[in-house]
Amino acid sequence: MNSVWETRTAASLDDLAIRIRPTIERYVGKRVRNVDHRDEIVSRVFEALTRSWPSFRGECPPDAYVVRIASNALKNYYERDLARHSRQISLDIWCEEFCLQQNTASPGPDVEVHQRDEAEGLIREMQKVCSPIECAVVELVYQGNTMDEIATLLALNAATVRSHFLRGRERLLAHLLVEAPDYLGGMDAVRGAIRRLETGAGTDLSKEEAEAVLLRKGPAVTLRKAMLKLAPYLGVIALIALEVRR
Repeated sequence: MNSVWETRTAASLDDLAIRIRPTIERYVGKRVRNVDHRDEIVSRVFEALTRSWPSFRGECPPDAYVVRIASNALKNYYERDLARHSRQISLDIWCEEFCLQQNTASPGPDVEVHQRDEAEGLIREMQKVCSPIECAVVELVYQGNTMDEIATLLALNAATVRSHFLRGRERLLAHLLVEAPDYLGGMDAVRGAIRRLETGAGTDLSKEEAEAVLLRKGPAVTLRKAMLKLAPYLGVIALIALEVRR
């Protein structure tokens, strides 16, 4: 009896590609917001499928085989292409968040340009203090991925992914306080966050933490701890203030 891979034909590959393309498009689309990048990755998946199909020996179901190719394509995208695409990936996402925060469903041209300029500046600030992997994790969380999903994409364990996210988040917050407080709403907003924290149910800042925040200088660890406490009260960059979904 002929084996599955001995009887495969070009037509069977075409049938598989047609049938599974919507699944792959959804799979990639959930993980990459930028339409151009999404289409590029999907194209890579089916190019890789065409190249590897002759050597496929039926070790797993064909659908699972294609999904595995897609997973590898996404890993390569975030690892190999991160430096090239990081700014573009982030920009659309951060701009969308600015629209949501300002309740601007359909911003006018002037507002949209201003939001894009803000997003570009914020991305530059993030890249000054966060490693490429921290930037990648932050971007993936912003796109709605869970820690487990990101771990699969980047071939890391979930605990490591969470550490990268938390470290990148605290570095960015402390950096913005010292170097670019306007992204936090200015120092008036920071002082307001301190007051809200003190009257809320959260943990108050220690004397050392409050002094470091108000003077915008001090030990890095102290600034980071303080800013994480204040983040939920700043009302800016929603991702930074939210608990990570598991």
